[in-house]
Amino acid sequence: MTVFVLLFGPRLLALSPLVFLVGWARWQVRAHTVLQAIAGTCLAIVVTVVTFQLFGIQL
Repeated sequence: MTVFVLLFGPRLLALSPLVFLVGWARWQVRAHTVLQAIAGTCLAIVVTVVTFQLFGIQL
């Protein structure tokens, strides 16, 4: 999700509820706790931004 927003612009933020739905679904099937889902989302954002910066991709 983060990559799509960074590459195609903020209009894709409209899809951000999908992140919530995936986290909720993972919690419902007891695959993750709520904190794990939140941590995974935060980690994905940080890793994406750092990777873009390391490769010199302009945000």
